[in-house]
Amino acid sequence: MRIAFFIHSLEGGGAERVTVNLANCWSALGWNVTVITIADIDSDVYALNDGVGRKCLSLYRRSDSWFIALKSNAARIRRLRSAVLEAQADVVIAMSTSCSILAIFALAFSHAKVIATEHIHPDAKKHERFWSAARWLTYWLASARVGCSESIRVWIERHLPFASSDHIPNPLVLPLTRSPPIRMPPVAFGSTTNLMLAAGRLTHDKGFDLLIEAFAEFSLSEVGWVLVILGEGAERPALEKRIAHHGLTSSILLPGRVGNPGDWYEAASLFVLSSRYEGFPNVLLEAMSYGCPVIAVDCPSGPAEIVTPYKNGLLVPLSDNHHSLAQAMLELAESPPLCDQFRLLGPMVVEQYSINAVTHHWQKLFRRLGLKAD
Repeated sequence: MRIAFFIHSLEGGGAERVTVNLANCWSALGWNVTVITIADIDSDVYALNDGVGRKCLSLYRRSDSWFIALKSNAARIRRLRSAVLEAQADVVIAMSTSCSILAIFALAFSHAKVIATEHIHPDAKKHERFWSAARWLTYWLASARVGCSESIRVWIERHLPFASSDHIPNPLVLPLTRSPPIRMPPVAFGSTTNLMLAAGRLTHDKGFDLLIEAFAEFSLSEVGWVLVILGEGAERPALEKRIAHHGLTSSILLPGRVGNPGDWYEAASLFVLSSRYEGFPNVLLEAMSYGCPVIAVDCPSGPAEIVTPYKNGLLVPLSDNHHSLAQAMLELAESPPLCDQFRLLGPMVVEQYSINAVTHHWQKLFRRLGLKAD
């Protein structure tokens, strides 16, 4: 069986890391795997093993008009079809809504099967009207549809015609890889300082604005807490302005993207997922696997499938009001026994989401599609 992944790029991000983890694992199993990206290889953040094929369409650019967008996507469809036929792929796993739609068009009337996947809850992308409409029109033509959370699977079946779907979670691969840039937690995060950690792209969907407000509400910095938000993105200037407004520039830090998140999970006393939307929050799984107590906003989708309240973490109702998040942060900060319980039970999620367990789910899907998956 020859497998191709199709994704915009291998820049930092959850779907990108999932692509690389699966490609490397399956290549090690002896499967023939190729990763096709719209972007050039010089944008790669995550590294593929030598046994994984790599093809670039070199068509990653912004479109300033509908005409240019249609022209660019037509070129992507043509080049993708050529790349898949050259790789002789039996199945193409497309790693986003737009990539799935392009793959469906590109591989019409070919032998290759297309698996459309969703990695962000579709309700988070209602503003993308063109792709939402195209998804509604095309997804029934895919050989299979996969949601990385159960709630995404349910959404697909409720909202798209003739579109049965599968739920296959993202894999957790331990130990986490280390790659540049390596930034170590400051030595100051020791016995006298408690590190509260968050991680993700600095975008509105991640809710870091609410996290900053929640941290400021109870002046946690005055009792020895420091908040660090790992990641990079367009919201950095707005977040820095918000931090300065509260006078917390020495207590809330934005060090950027790091290639050694495991070191930060190990140093953290508490991890917070403040997202308004997710697909399947890899960072939440990673933090729990390192024994870091977690608080997660019960957003669509994923946190409620991972966290059992007051057993292995805290769940906070989704709201544009930061007060409930602040209360949860204060509750856990002042409850060492509860933190100890979460440190003990949190890592038990590892087995359910291991690369072997997730690969087994994919094998079942491949077999159902008539592909050899052994």
